[in-house]
Amino acid sequence: MSHEVLQLAEQEFILRRIHKNHVDPAPSAVIGFAGFRPTLEDTRGLSVYQEKYASPAEVAAGGRKPGEYYVVRLSVAALRRLGLSVVTDEREQGPLGHALVPELSLSAYQQDRQKLREIQVRLAVLASQDIVLAPASSTTG
Repeated sequence: MSHEVLQLAEQEFILRRIHKNHVDPAPSAVIGFAGFRPTLEDTRGLSVYQEKYASPAEVAAGGRKPGEYYVVRLSVAALRRLGLSVVTDEREQGPLGHALVPELSLSAYQQDRQKLREIQVRLAVLASQDIVLAPASSTTG
């Protein structure tokens, strides 16, 4: 497997794992902006997966707390309209197709929280429109 970093094409889709604590489940699931906030581990960018390589179930199962995740689908074209890019980042562990959104790295977030908060809110709205997997225990009202 090549370790060359490639930018994803606009026609591709990515999957993002969102912990259920960042979702308002009723009356219909609404993703909160915190689902797109970088964690201490997101030093090189926000973690996502290429849909062509990983299923929503594989993405959800790859988290630290399997069974507690929603998985959302976003187009790379939509991310680009927000000024974001998606680059490949293959890892030894976890589902295939790991990728990063470099503009949403922890350091970028710490440098300009307000600008990135606006982008996170817009991502949350988009993500709420295309939830492809919900935890088995979730209810929709």
